[in-house]
Amino acid sequence: MAHGGKWTLEQRIYLVAMKLAATYGWEKVAEDFRAIYGSGATKKDVESKYNKDLKGGPIFRVLTELLTAGILPEDPEEERIIACAVLMISDIPMECRRA
Repeated sequence: MAHGGKWTLEQRIYLVAMKLAATYGWEKVAEDFRAIYGSGATKKDVESKYNKDLKGGPIFRVLTELLTAGILPEDPEEERIIACAVLMISDIPMECRRA
């Protein structure tokens, strides 16, 4: 069963945060996504959403700037993205985090 429906901001942040901060493959990302959000999203769904819509987009840019250069945004919406992503990243076991 596919994801279906519109992807929420939190779901989109989750996909980008997991791809940038975790060593998880798409199967693990999809498995955790289904458990957290009660979605029927498949590996193909989450990978496609990331590659087609999120990679290179605003969420990706904000999180990449934070993770690679330590740049914190001043825009309130971008601050919300960071706050949400930090909580998600904190749930990743240390041994599964990217260096």
